Amino acid sequence: MILPVMLWPLLILLQPVLAEVSSESTATNPKSLPHSQSHRRASASGDPHFLTWHGDHFSYHGECDLVLIKNDHFSDGLGILVHARTKIEKTWSYVQHAAVKIGNDVLEIEGKGQVWDKSADAAHSINGEVNAELPFQLAMKYPVTRLKEVHCDTNGATCIEAVVYKIDLGDGDNILITQKWGVLKVGVTVSDVDKFHDTVGLMGHFNKPGFLARDGISKITDFNQFGQEWQVLQSEPMIFNERRAPQHPEQCTLPTATTKRRLGEDAALHQMALEACAGVEEVSREFCIFDVTAAGTGEAAATYYTAYVG
Repeated sequence: MILPVMLWPLLILLQPVLAEVSSESTATNPKSLPHSQSHRRASASGDPHFLTWHGDHFSYHGECDLVLIKNDHFSDGLGILVHARTKIEKTWSYVQHAAVKIGNDVLEIEGKGQVWDKSADAAHSINGEVNAELPFQLAMKYPVTRLKEVHCDTNGATCIEAVVYKIDLGDGDNILITQKWGVLKVGVTVSDVDKFHDTVGLMGHFNKPGFLARDGISKITDFNQFGQEWQVLQSEPMIFNERRAPQHPEQCTLPTATTKRRLGEDAALHQMALEACAGVEEVSREFCIFDVTAAGTGEAAATYYTAYVG
């Protein structure tokens, strides 16, 4: 599409953000972070943006159930699955549900309430029992606790309350599912690399860098294709309490022309995003700007606050 000449300055101003939503986006030049082989992190957050085990950032905005982590050999064959259920909301999308299965036990977390509403909360269920008593040990081995924390921007000037579910995997390893204003973040920290040997999923192949298909060999250079590759298959366990369309073999739903982002509306919106994200850590600031612009509210920056106040 050719834009009118009068919109060219705006396009130049928004170019770093617009690049993020191109339907032809590729993984040939991903953003990489400094990464320690003995201490790895992976996450899914925001509108959804993903960090792989090997420090690569990418975004996928499809609505469906996604395999973040899959490892049949985890903990002497107990196995572990981590799935995320995403939802398209107007002009953006986010992680609405997350579920973790270890052995025969399943923990599911759901963001409750309106997104960006300060009163939004999180609800959990264990093996289908809503708001089951915590702490609880998944597979009689891995404790689950619920915490309330205060997260602030880097200046400590703006803070919000966050609900954090922690699954302690031992040896400093953990899974944190954090609810901030109705949006979930799934973060995994691993220091014992042997424990996650052979882990695969949307967070990457633990033993191999790059964006790999399920066969562990084929390289995928389109983020939409990579996200679709890791949709929960019909042959895989349904670990959420309820089924929700789309389900495989129906493909993930992508944003359509009627749900396109507001990135090109006006320079004032982009300026608001710059100001709202000024207190966000630099590594996440570009994604923060994208989310604030897409959602049309500065409140979206709060999901990137990381400084913890006890």
